[in-house]
Amino acid sequence: KVGIVVAEWNTDITEALFNGAYNTLVKHGVKEENIIKKYVPGTFELTKGGKLLAENTDVDGVICLGCVIQG
Repeated sequence: KVGIVVAEWNTDITEALFNGAYNTLVKHGVKEENIIKKYVPGTFELTKGGKLLAENTDVDGVICLGCVIQG
């Protein structure tokens, strides 16, 4: 099982990142039902969201996806 934590800020970019990660995991043999997606408000919350997902869910790994754009 793999958990993916996605920042809701800059969703056009973070959803594209999620789709790429999801498709790559499936391509390499991870079953769709073994991919857990959770959202956090922004990039700064990714580490806490990833930690909570790892501690409270039976996952083998966690992927954190976010985007910071200057300006």
